[in-house]
Amino acid sequence: MAWVYDNDLAVLAPVDRGTPEDMVRAKVLCDSLIWCQNQDQDFNDARIRDGYWANDLKDSSGENSSIKSPGTGTGNMAWTIIALLRYYDATGNVTYLNTSKLMGDWIYDNCYDTRGAGGYTGGYTDWEPKKLEWKSTEHNIDVYVAFMKLHEATNNFTWRERATYAKTFVESMWNESLGYFWTGTTNDGTTINRDVRPLDVNTWGVMALDDVNRSAINNWIENNCQTTCCGFEGFDFNCDMDGIWFEGTAQMCISYQIGNGTEKSDKYINELRRAQTSANNSNGKGIVAACHDNVSTGFGWSYPNALHTGATAWYIFAERELNPYWGVSTGEPIPSDAE
Repeated sequence: MAWVYDNDLAVLAPVDRGTPEDMVRAKVLCDSLIWCQNQDQDFNDARIRDGYWANDLKDSSGENSSIKSPGTGTGNMAWTIIALLRYYDATGNVTYLNTSKLMGDWIYDNCYDTRGAGGYTGGYTDWEPKKLEWKSTEHNIDVYVAFMKLHEATNNFTWRERATYAKTFVESMWNESLGYFWTGTTNDGTTINRDVRPLDVNTWGVMALDDVNRSAINNWIENNCQTTCCGFEGFDFNCDMDGIWFEGTAQMCISYQIGNGTEKSDKYINELRRAQTSANNSNGKGIVAACHDNVSTGFGWSYPNALHTGATAWYIFAERELNPYWGVSTGEPIPSDAE
């Protein structure tokens, strides 16, 4: 199974290092994503599906993409824009810019929402596409950065306006009294979803936004997601603290780095290094998703104790002190949307 989000991260990591071999690998992934987009058997509207068969991108006909997960998540589309634009920035090849613009238009045309605080809905699911009416804070963070990067690449102010629309929704999900972001809304597009309180919507808020209360977010995560399990210290996906989610632990390292908490970041990077070599099912190279099987998310699915592209990519970002949203060092200022 090749999740698009994981492959987007696998573009960003080698482009940041930028050796000739890295750039060849990044190009293969970028071109594969565009091929899947162009060879979709049902649509010709620039969408990317959530996942494909990893062993062969072509179906039995040899002409169409081999879709494994048929939905089209707004966040996955936005991360693909971010990845393609990073490759465009490094190479100047306008193919990747043009594809990114088409994908941005798809998000705007299909997910723009006027209910409540606005923002963009979750995308579509299933083979017979059903619109997801809820809105995700995480997805809107992704869209904000993707559209701001499109504005940067094109100097077209429309992308900045569309980005600001996503950010307005994100800001409406801030819990001022407790210092964290809610996960988003229920299907009515207005009511706050209070059932799950994830770590990543908050670490991503720190990485993406220049004007958030970073210390409050880090304190909330420490108090609600920090845990010890399987001989490691780290952070869970949510607040039930039933295991360590190594991807989120790497994200916390980056959040600490942005807030100048280098001592805490170093502590958890060392835990990730130990996980690389000694966690159950480790191979000395990649990072497993979770310290044991079935680490829950609260969304009806869980993380396995298996090697994971996403966790490995975020570990690389933490080691390289990279803010993957903007492609800048964690010590550099986060870009602002202020005029």
